[in-house]
Amino acid sequence: MKPFLVLVLLFIFIIGVLVFNHTNTQSSPPEVELPPIDTIKKEDKVIQQGSVTLNFSENMLVKKELFEKKSEIGQHYAEECERGTMADCFNLAVFETGQGNMPLAAKLYGEACDAGVMQACVNLAILEEQRGNLTEAKLLYFKACEEGRMLGCYNLAFIEAREGNSEEAKQLFKRACDGKEMRGCTGLGLIQMKEEKSSKAKKLFSKACKGGEMGGCTHFGLVQYKKGKIAEAKKLLTKSCCQGDAMGCLILNLVKYKQGNMAQAKSQNSKQCKKGNMNGCLALGVIAFAKRKFDDTKMWLDQACHGGNKLACSKVIEWNL
Repeated sequence: MKPFLVLVLLFIFIIGVLVFNHTNTQSSPPEVELPPIDTIKKEDKVIQQGSVTLNFSENMLVKKELFEKKSEIGQHYAEECERGTMADCFNLAVFETGQGNMPLAAKLYGEACDAGVMQACVNLAILEEQRGNLTEAKLLYFKACEEGRMLGCYNLAFIEAREGNSEEAKQLFKRACDGKEMRGCTGLGLIQMKEEKSSKAKKLFSKACKGGEMGGCTHFGLVQYKKGKIAEAKKLLTKSCCQGDAMGCLILNLVKYKQGNMAQAKSQNSKQCKKGNMNGCLALGVIAFAKRKFDDTKMWLDQACHGGNKLACSKVIEWNL
């Protein structure tokens, strides 16, 4: 019996070893989590293409292909432009603008503009305005405006407003607004507000907001706040803030501060401004603007602008202060 029992136990042991080895050889290796294809390492290159930044590693073929594809597109536009396709001369000008090649971009915009591509006239006017050539810029904006490009009317209105030609500015803003360039409605509304025509301003801001112009929503919210309609003001300002309007976010925070207590908001931001916080100076300008104290608005925004606050600088121009 004992030899038989030993054989049985030995058989069971051998079977166990075989099953164990089989199980280990058949089991899957542990999964390795691979990094996503868009992972960017610190040593990766960064190439600036106008307003577009492309990031890629040496071994990231997908990113490199995207970059190379961008160059191929530029070459395609160049070839089509050579064949006389003015739409592609315009596209090539936009491409060269992104590359920072402004002299060539200006030349191409000019050729496309002369051939009747009105957006090219607008873009060339913007370049001329940036260079300080306002006379040339105005002529180009006017040409585009007359041919039905409402952005030309809107930009020309801004220049007229800055030069103190209020009536011309109003007509151009109205033309842009009627042509469904909603920023024209906001621009005209701002002039109407400065002229103490709040009812007309409110309608224009409302129209702009409904048309998707977030600056209109911001100013409509400010009007509603002035009338004591805090809930409606918050709703409008939240809408503009969520859509990326920085001024809408700033005013929303002021309206929310101490349940809309602007006096306390003014006191708090005055302290911040004195400490050198330019956002505090900007906020003081906004509070003054809400109260229609436009001289004070300009004073605070100028201070914030000179202190490096770009939003304040842009509002000095946009609000025609």
